[in-house]
Amino acid sequence: MADTQEIQITNDMLILERGNPAAGGVQRLYRLPNGFGLSLINGPIAHPYPYAWEAAVVTNMDETGKYERISYDTELTRDVEVFETVQEANDFIGRAKKWALASKQ
Repeated sequence: MADTQEIQITNDMLILERGNPAAGGVQRLYRLPNGFGLSLINGPIAHPYPYAWEAAVVTNMDETGKYERISYDTELTRDVEVFETVQEANDFIGRAKKWALASKQ
């Protein structure tokens, strides 16, 4: 399983971290400033080694982490993203925050 301790924790965005029994790993939910969110999961069922994290952009995330659906039509990405390293996942989180701030204005 990927090292879950190294992924970016941004206090103004991370709203929930929990075990993900379906994937045998961890799920982290990030709320973006434009109403979208990120759902990142890892685990051996989600993607076998060497993949570290899978990220999806989700719509209408509230402060509890509930959201409507995965979005496949944003400027950030048009699909679920899979990262082989924690650094790639962190880079995506950073890009997502910049995208959210730019699209909020």
